[in-house]
Amino acid sequence: SQRGLEKIVFLRSADTDTSPHRSTAKYQFVASDARVKQICGNVSSAARIGLPILIGGQTGTGKEELARFAHNASGRKGAFVPVNCTALPDSLIEAELFGYADGAFTGARRGGSRGLAKEANGGTLFLDEIGDMPFALQSVLLRFLDDYTVRPVGGTSTKVDVLIVSATNVELGQAVTSKRFRADLLYRLNTVHVTLPKLNERTDFEEIVLHLLEKISPGNRITDKAVASLARWAWEGNIRELRSVLARLALSTADLNGTIDEALVSH
Repeated sequence: SQRGLEKIVFLRSADTDTSPHRSTAKYQFVASDARVKQICGNVSSAARIGLPILIGGQTGTGKEELARFAHNASGRKGAFVPVNCTALPDSLIEAELFGYADGAFTGARRGGSRGLAKEANGGTLFLDEIGDMPFALQSVLLRFLDDYTVRPVGGTSTKVDVLIVSATNVELGQAVTSKRFRADLLYRLNTVHVTLPKLNERTDFEEIVLHLLEKISPGNRITDKAVASLARWAWEGNIRELRSVLARLALSTADLNGTIDEALVSH
């Protein structure tokens, strides 16, 4: 038989939120797996009271999706602002995060910049790949987390109200031991620490397949045998790899009435 979306079990970030002041927006996160459902519950509770959240897990396990779930669960009206800590040049991380005044340094944008932390005011600042932030700049982030004061380069300090969600595929405990990550910064970030399991450890593989396929190509369907065949793969790239495989399979179904079957998967 062909599989549709009827069996998917979602956690919605507003499902357990009864406050009339909270956002009614729903962010769906597949969580039929009992372990992942517990993680979502912990993250949702922490987000609603503004506790810092640290999300661990291998690359491709859905850390940013969980961070967005946390943002929606918090009920905050501000923006969700993602920051890839490895993508910012070492010399500009402080300026990009906290902004700078007009003419603060050579090459500064005319009129200055408010910075990513200010953009997230009233919302969520998502610090992705936090384990790879240069050691020298971790002290800058630590100072910010002490009092949530933004100190723009060459500008005036102001306070912001942000939910801090961090993510990493690095074992930060080991990074602290090897002097690559500050222990005091880790203690600030991991008030609530969760680790997403690998895709091949989850019990809701079928639900994830159906959810991704609906997002990639709503007109496609997949057979039971095809799902079972995919479930036997190693999935070293986790959900990110699965998304790519499903996109490729969806493109190959023109002569199969939009159905992904076992024969197509085996090729």
